[in-house]
Amino acid sequence: MTGGRKDTIGQSQVDQQDLNGRYFQRDMVRDVQASGKSIVHFLWTRPNSKDPLGKTNVAKLYKPWNLIVAAGVFDDDLNAERLAMIVQTGTIAILLILILAGVAIWFARGISNPLGRLRSVMLDLAENRKPSEQIDINRDDEIGEMARAVAIFQDSAAQRAVLEEKACTEQGARAARQTRVDTLIAEFRSTIGGVLEASTPTCRG
Repeated sequence: MTGGRKDTIGQSQVDQQDLNGRYFQRDMVRDVQASGKSIVHFLWTRPNSKDPLGKTNVAKLYKPWNLIVAAGVFDDDLNAERLAMIVQTGTIAILLILILAGVAIWFARGISNPLGRLRSVMLDLAENRKPSEQIDINRDDEIGEMARAVAIFQDSAAQRAVLEEKACTEQGARAARQTRVDTLIAEFRSTIGGVLEASTPTCRG
């Protein structure tokens, strides 16, 4: 742990102090001896810089060789990495939310639109109007079952309308025949009346 200084390579760093005068290397050795690992936070500077920065050293004992393996990272590097991770995670979360929202809207429209058509057809049938919407009776879900049930009512209404129209036509034909019969009877009566009136003076003479 030379802190980026080449002149300290190969020298003991146990008595090294940070900018606050803390013997952080001693703390690291003590922790490693106690638990086999250590995490030490201290105040340090980058090479060729005098600006104080927080730094974190992580060390672990490699028992086969009785060697301490250590690495350090400055806090601003950690913060930059953390910020990049937050941005990446936030971007992924927003994309997932947008995708899920799109799927939810697609499903909602897939349900609301057929239900709206069913409602329109049912209102038309209730008011004896010709349905203005087409319903999907080929769906394999509950909406399809509802559509098939409405289609039965729709067919019944169509058949009833045909029968009513036929009945009206027959009734009109009967009325026309009756009118024709009445007209013929009236004409017959008029003709007979005229004949009788014409023959009456002849009989008197």
